[in-house]
Amino acid sequence: MKKNEREQSLWRLVEPAVEALGMSLVDLELKGSGGHAVLRVLLDTPEGIKLEECARASRTLSDLLDLSDPIPGRYTLEVGSPGVNRPLVLPAHFRAAVGQRVRVRMERPVVDKTKNFLGELLRFIEDGPAIELKMDDKSVVLPIDQMVKANIDFPFEAPRPKK
Repeated sequence: MKKNEREQSLWRLVEPAVEALGMSLVDLELKGSGGHAVLRVLLDTPEGIKLEECARASRTLSDLLDLSDPIPGRYTLEVGSPGVNRPLVLPAHFRAAVGQRVRVRMERPVVDKTKNFLGELLRFIEDGPAIELKMDDKSVVLPIDQMVKANIDFPFEAPRPKK
């Protein structure tokens, strides 16, 4: 998954602190700049993440970021859960999502001049790495290093009218 240099550096800084709290770093993204930046950190545990754990992680990460000062200017730190449409960033995320419906946006068109894909994740391919996605009656292999975004696409159903 594509991460810019600043996000990669922040990931290396934040991940050990998160793991020391008994949590795992699911995703991290830095959006905006010049006093309007937002650092979004998504965390999880095997049992799921609770509000109290997010608050504890937020305090720890805020102290760490204040001390190391890796983001110039003012920014907002958001710490939360990945939710049901969790992002897929690491190889372990893709492996765990095999059999589920996923949505992928590529950096540039790769198949039939398409950048956006929705289908069942058939397998994670270690060599590459890449994923195989089944869409309707065909499958496509998508290299992870060319992905801009990938996430679970939980199939919410509309409520049925009461009779």
